[in-house]
Parts: sequence; structure tokens; C-alpha cells
Amino acid sequence: MTSNVTAWYTLGNVTDKDTAVPLTPAEKQSAYRERLKQRAAGQLPAAPILTNIPPERRWKALQEQARTALQTMLDEMEAYQGERSETWQESERGEAFQERLDAVTELLDSLDELATA
Repeated sequence: MTSNVTAWYTLGNVTDKDTAVPLTPAEKQSAYRERLKQRAAGQLPAAPILTNIPPERRWKALQEQARTALQTMLDEMEAYQGERSETWQESERGEAFQERLDAVTELLDSLDELATA
């Protein structure tokens, strides 16, 4: 029988697997919040920086996340604009919205240029 390691947690500093006890979701959440409080109070060290992943790969992943978020934003903005009447689109508010839409498009283009640089 194999045990699911992710379902077992320890209370305190325990090195022996046999002394690990399963925690309920409420206990897990409580322990997590306690760690956050301790970290905020300076009782725990800051979370480690991911030094084992080359920075270029991390940056590329972050860049892809940013691109996905901006593309989602652009798609939603275009859908919103498409649902509006032509009168609204030609109004002052519609023109201001179009300027914001253009700014998001420019951001996406800049991000794409950065990816190819």
C-alpha cells in the first residue's frame, strides 16, 4: 500500500514518517495562516527565491503570463465595445474607450517585440 505523501503533514519538527498525522483542511488552513503571521512578524525567514531556475526561463514564463492576461483583457474589451451601439462608439466615452483599447494593443505589441529581442 502506497501512501499519498501530500495528504500527510507533520505537527512540529518531525523527521520520522511514522509520526506524521493527517490534518483536516481546517487544520491545514490554520497552520498556513499561522505561518503567514509568523513571516509577517519576522519570526520566519522570507520565502526563498527560485535560484535553481535560470532567470531567462522565469522571465519568459512571466512574460507569457503577462501576454495571456493582456490578450484576455483585449478580447474582453473588444467584445464589450462590439456590444455597444454605434452612437456610443462615436461618443466621447466611446472614443476614450477606444484609446484605452489601443493602449492595450500597443502593450501587447511591445511585449511581442520583447519576446523576439
